[in-house]
Amino acid sequence: MTEVINEKTRLAGDGGFGRDAAEGTRGGGSGSGGKDAAETAPAATPAGDENGSEDEENDDERVKTLKSMGFSRNKALRALHYTNDGTVEQAVEWISTNDGTDPECSDAPFVKPPKLTPEEAKAKAEELIRQARIKREKEEKAMEKLREAERIRSGKEMAAIARLEEEQRLKRMVELREREKKEENAARDKIRKKLEQVRI
Repeated sequence: MTEVINEKTRLAGDGGFGRDAAEGTRGGGSGSGGKDAAETAPAATPAGDENGSEDEENDDERVKTLKSMGFSRNKALRALHYTNDGTVEQAVEWISTNDGTDPECSDAPFVKPPKLTPEEAKAKAEELIRQARIKREKEEKAMEKLREAERIRSGKEMAAIARLEEEQRLKRMVELREREKKEENAARDKIRKKLEQVRI
């Protein structure tokens, strides 16, 4: 008897649930209640739009100043980050130096890197020092090549000047010798004429 009562109770419960569900579906599909719910439901806000606006409103004066100078917000944030939260002048100098050469100097969305652990900061500092040393060595080699090229050019110019001076010296010697010969010939002619006059 107890099992029969429990089965009837279960069936009654299922039936009630089914009717409630059906009525709810009809009410939501064609009734005024469903229409009101659809009209009053808040519109979905695109993810990131509201936060992006709030972030821009919270930008400090340096970012706003850089934006007023024509730089994008992301490029301004990158410049301030890579100048260790520097001044506007430092940020402008960083952009001018790295624009077009450093991929980090771009208008792409900027996500501030997470704070480094002491070990990571030490490793990064050592890497920066290594890169700076390599860059300095390359610059020194390039300067040495320029100096060597300048020495070669200067040597060639000096050799050309010395050769020109030697040519001019030889030319003066030839001219001097020709002038001396003319003077000797003139002196001989004069003496010969005097001798001829004495004989007469």
